[in-house]
Amino acid sequence: MEYSPIALFVYNRPWHTKQTIEALQKNIGAANSTLYIFSDAPKNSAATDYVEEVRSYLYTIIGFKNITIIERETNFGLARSIIDGVTQLCDDYGSVIVLEDDLITSQYFLTYMNTALERYQNIDSVMSISAFGKKDILHNLLYDDQYDAYFVPRNSSWGWGTWKKSWSLADWEVNTYDDFKNNKIKREKFSESGNDLCLMLDLQQYGFLDSWAIRWAYTHFLNDGVSLVPYYSYVDNIGFDGTGTHCRSSNRFKIDLSQAKMIPNLPDSVQIKEDVLDAFYSAHKQRFASRFYWKIKLLGRRLRLL
Repeated sequence: MEYSPIALFVYNRPWHTKQTIEALQKNIGAANSTLYIFSDAPKNSAATDYVEEVRSYLYTIIGFKNITIIERETNFGLARSIIDGVTQLCDDYGSVIVLEDDLITSQYFLTYMNTALERYQNIDSVMSISAFGKKDILHNLLYDDQYDAYFVPRNSSWGWGTWKKSWSLADWEVNTYDDFKNNKIKREKFSESGNDLCLMLDLQQYGFLDSWAIRWAYTHFLNDGVSLVPYYSYVDNIGFDGTGTHCRSSNRFKIDLSQAKMIPNLPDSVQIKEDVLDAFYSAHKQRFASRFYWKIKLLGRRLRLL
C-alpha cells in the first residue's frame, strides 16, 4: 500500500492537539506515514502562550516515518493555512490526507484513507475521500447497502483526502459566483446534498465566512465530482466544546469509533444512489432558526451594497 502524507493543522488548543496526535499514533500505518504539521501563528496576544505550548509539544511527537513542522510566522487563519498546506503537499506528493487539531481517529483511519486514495485515484469524478460519516445515514436507507461506503456530491471537512488532479480544479476566488447566485436551477442542484450549502456559499462571498470547505464543496459541484463517505465514521470531532473558531458547544456529532470497519467493502462502481442521497440530505438539514438568522444578515449586507 502507498501511504499518502498527512497534513495536520494546529493552532492554540494544546489538549485537543494531544488527543488528535495520540489517536493518530495508534493508527495502523502510522509508522509508515509522513506527517506534516502546520502550526499557525497567534492572531492576538491572548493566543500567544497557547500557541507556544502547542509548538513545544509538537517537538516531542514520535511514531511516524518522518515529521516536519511548519511554524507560520504570521497568522494565516484556518482557510488560508489549509489551502496553502494542502496545495504544497499535493504538488510534492500527488495526494494528501488532511486533519485538524480536534479530530480523534479510529485506529483504522489511515488504512481506510490510503486504501480509498489508491483505489479511486484514476477516476476523475471521485474528487475526495471523506472519513467522517453521520451516524443516522444508514438507518434512514430504503434498501440495504452491500458496501460500507457511498458516493455523494459533497465532501466532509473532518478528516479527508484528495489528489492534486482534483485540488487543482479549485477556484478559491469563486469567479463563477455571479452566474450562480441567482440561477435557480444551479442552486437547487447544489442543494441536493444539504440545504445549508447555498447559504454558506453566499455568506462566504459576502464576507461573513472565511471557509475553504464551502469553496471545496462548490468545486465538487462545478466539476460533477463526488466524495466517498463511510457509513461508520473513522473520525470523531471533539471540538464542539466551545473552544473552536467555528464550533459551539454541542453533542450532536458524537461518534462511536468502535464501529469503524478495519477492512471496509468499498463500492466497485461510482454512482449516487437516490435513497442514500435522500438520507444524506435529511442528515444535513440546517435548522430553521439558524437559516433565518443568517438570511436576514445576508439581506442586510446585500441591501447596503446596492
